[in-house]
Amino acid sequence: SHDRNLREEVYRKINERRLQNKDALNDLYNQLIQKRNQVAKNAGFDNYRDYRFKELGRFDYTKEDCYKFHEAVQLHVLPLVNKIYKKKKEKLKLDDLRPWDVEAEPEGPTNPYGNAFFARETLLTTEQEAQQVIDPLAGRYWKVINSHSCNRMGEPVGYKLMPGENTVAFAQPSAFFLKRAGFTTKNLWVTPYHPQERFPAGEYPNQHPGGAGLPAWCQANRSIEDTNVVLWYTLGVTHVTRLEDWPVMPVRYVGFMLQPVGFFHRNPALDVPPPAPAHGEYCE
Repeated sequence: SHDRNLREEVYRKINERRLQNKDALNDLYNQLIQKRNQVAKNAGFDNYRDYRFKELGRFDYTKEDCYKFHEAVQLHVLPLVNKIYKKKKEKLKLDDLRPWDVEAEPEGPTNPYGNAFFARETLLTTEQEAQQVIDPLAGRYWKVINSHSCNRMGEPVGYKLMPGENTVAFAQPSAFFLKRAGFTTKNLWVTPYHPQERFPAGEYPNQHPGGAGLPAWCQANRSIEDTNVVLWYTLGVTHVTRLEDWPVMPVRYVGFMLQPVGFFHRNPALDVPPPAPAHGEYCE
């Protein structure tokens, strides 16, 4: 946002929420340190670092290399970062650069290589706001969060819908097909849960003139905040025929992924045991 007061307000609210769980988070990390040290000692190591190096099979760098890398960052990278922040402060005409003033810049003196970027989140609060189409060039995806349940970082748990190959209907609004299947004009619809709203085209699409289902329900523009919601994701394929489609058309794959975002405290696959060797014993 270009509004500095709004940026500060959002920043402070996020960190105030995190501070509410400060003691609990500190306790969890202290317990984690103790458990990790105990695991290392049980395995015959002096500390968890040496144990972890061995467990991961790290052979191309040592702990001494890590210290050298940290020193190199402090010596060479940090001064450049300070210069960037100084120029940003001058550009914004500020006496002090605060955390809420720091975000990616367009290409220019403060972004000389043009590779800086930031992820922009937009809160969708109503049915009509949530009518969305994919944007592969922007890497668009949609998150569903529970603001009343937070992970160990104090952020709301959730998951995201990641689109795969997709499109929308190319039919004109006057097409009879589109009147009956209006849901195909958007890739995403979100509605508050209602037991009678079961089919995106309505109960009887072949017996009505059109407009039923999602287009009709969303005219009420109901709130989708702090309630059970239904995500309606429309999958579409534009089939341009080929000679190779005859006499048997090949399979065409479309789909999407549901991926947890802050839902777990760590990678859930860490507890998955290693597979048994397929051909007897093996060397580590």
